[in-house]
Amino acid sequence: MKIRIAIEKDNKDIQDFFNHYGNKKIIMNRVNCYLTHNSTIIAENHKEIIGVVQWYLKENPNAGVAELEEMFILEKYRGQGIGERLLNFAITNIKDFFNKT
Repeated sequence: MKIRIAIEKDNKDIQDFFNHYGNKKIIMNRVNCYLTHNSTIIAENHKEIIGVVQWYLKENPNAGVAELEEMFILEKYRGQGIGERLLNFAITNIKDFFNKT
């Protein structure tokens, strides 16, 4: 399993991952927003997205506040520590972001 920051080429795969929302337009807009203005971190197993956590800057970027918007792990992968790994990666990613600003 690999955890990494999503990039634009992941757009379609992330949209497919969020099909459980049931509204393609909402899914597409949400994914586009997170890939262009915020951050999406994915867990992959053999190039299949199995988990996602999304975060964004909250309020004033100089305040150092970020918010986790959503974390979702496919049911068959739950209970294996993937959520913990995603969360730890996100926390590091947020700290790195604020250390660069």
